Amino acid sequence: MTMTTLYTQALQHHTNSYRAVLSALERQHHWFDRVDDVAADINRETPLQALASYHPTCGLFIRLGRPIQDTAQLGGVCQRHRLALVRQSAGRWLLAPTDGKDENLPAIQLILD
Repeated sequence: MTMTTLYTQALQHHTNSYRAVLSALERQHHWFDRVDDVAADINRETPLQALASYHPTCGLFIRLGRPIQDTAQLGGVCQRHRLALVRQSAGRWLLAPTDGKDENLPAIQLILD
């Protein structure tokens, strides 16, 4: 039986964890692209100042520099990306997929910054 040092075990653990995170991010690459595209369209079509964002514990979301005054502001973006705008609370909205073939895509949170 080979003895490994505690340090070696720690390195192996963190290396494996790092690889798992990279693998998960790679599998979700298309989700990142989708959030980037939605944020870019929001900026092209509205004055909401959207910024595609990611946080390890929160996941993907879009920060808004200005509040949504009327849901019609995002009507074109929602239609093009097959999303429904759902109010969660003051300053928080959700863009939820409406098309059955996109059921595996997560909803996108819109958070007023």
